[in-house]
Amino acid sequence: MQDGPELDALRIPNGFRGAESEEDAADRGLAALEALAEEFGGGRVLVVAHGSLLRVSLSRVAGRPLPSIENAVLNLAHHHAVEGWRLEYLNGEPLAPAVV
Repeated sequence: MQDGPELDALRIPNGFRGAESEEDAADRGLAALEALAEEFGGGRVLVVAHGSLLRVSLSRVAGRPLPSIENAVLNLAHHHAVEGWRLEYLNGEPLAPAVV
């Protein structure tokens, strides 16, 4: 479905009517990343997915909402067994650390 009036009519806060919520998608995406980190610990893994799934999953990794994910750009996250996830690149640019 293309962006436009039909798609806009289905929009609700944090998702679309009748679809998986962004929270549920983030849970699913992060679970997949965790499974990959466990299976390939210390290795490099290429993940290809829809931008919305990447955005909500990487938002969870970064601990803050992220902007839309551009097509075919580098988004780089590292997993450390003790420290957890660290998002290093977003949309091909180094990601500034969150200000706490």
